[in-house]
Amino acid sequence: MKTKDKILLTAQKLFFTKGIDRTAIKEISEDAGINIAAVNYHFRSKENLIDLVFEKVISEFAPALPDILDSDKPIEIKLKEYISELNRLLLKFNPHLPFFIMSMMQRNPERILELKIFTKLYNPELFYGQLKEEAEKGHINKVNPQHFFLTVLSLVGYPFSMQHILTGINNWEEDGFEKFIKEREDMVYNILIDILKGKNKDYIL
Repeated sequence: MKTKDKILLTAQKLFFTKGIDRTAIKEISEDAGINIAAVNYHFRSKENLIDLVFEKVISEFAPALPDILDSDKPIEIKLKEYISELNRLLLKFNPHLPFFIMSMMQRNPERILELKIFTKLYNPELFYGQLKEEAEKGHINKVNPQHFFLTVLSLVGYPFSMQHILTGINNWEEDGFEKFIKEREDMVYNILIDILKGKNKDYIL
């Protein structure tokens, strides 16, 4: 493995497990078995290293998500595919990923918006337009697109922030959490469809 790739992987591991601000360049170099001079040579600063780790994670994590939202498929099919793919990706990476992304956004939101890679994670404008168009045609309830999409992300993403707690409380085996997430897919989908097509207007977003 090339030195630069080894540093990136080590930094990603430590950023995920310890947090960005609690991880020092010295610790990354020691964990990777590479001297600090080499880390500084390849990345110049911790901020550059953080940006590159973020870009690496998003490019690996989210390539299929915008393709699903931007397709011309019906909303019902999009939702089912999006929920399934987001679950798959979160299970593939690890439960620390949502915290890493959130900490990046909170740490330097202006910088995140400057990174073109961010649009691969969050760029739902076409989906917003589809929601509005379908509502105008009377096919679905009128919903606020921003609230609806955030509800999608929250319903799927939140359990991953509770993975260790849920696993411990429920005494799950190693694959228990994954089974739980798979079981949730239909429930999450049905909740979202009920928001779009249900007759209960009390919680229309």
